[in-house]
Amino acid sequence: MKGFIERLKRRDKTAIAISCVAMFLALGGTALAGKLITGKQIKDSSVTGKDVKDGSLTAKDIKGSIAGPQGPQGPAGTAAATNATIRSQTVSFAPGSRTLTVPCNAGETATGGGLSITAGGTYLGSYPSPFTGKPTGWTGSLEAAAGSGTTASVYVVCVSP
Repeated sequence: MKGFIERLKRRDKTAIAISCVAMFLALGGTALAGKLITGKQIKDSSVTGKDVKDGSLTAKDIKGSIAGPQGPQGPAGTAAATNATIRSQTVSFAPGSRTLTVPCNAGETATGGGLSITAGGTYLGSYPSPFTGKPTGWTGSLEAAAGSGTTASVYVVCVSP
């Protein structure tokens, strides 16, 4: 039985030694290939995007421009709004829920606005008017305080070409 165990120990050592040599060759082989193969040995246009590891190239690695030819000029855009005006209205309200809408002039578009409560009241909201479609004004909603006058201002930023 003792001879059998000795043979097993020798076999284990031999197997471990062979596997270590195989591992060394497998890992060292790719590193060696990386040093032996250069760009001069690769045929032009034979390496494609799928052959290159993501994030491995830098701007220095690319010669020339990677952009394609410039496309045709697109159609002219619409005129930009060059005239902006702030319109506002200040009102004193009786107690209760109240709204106030400040309109833009004809031909203007509302681009923003707000509500400022200057005395006794609770802010409920501020939004373009109408709520859908092209905004032509701004609306402020508030709850006016009971027992005292509530003063609030609604303003709108209107633009026109």
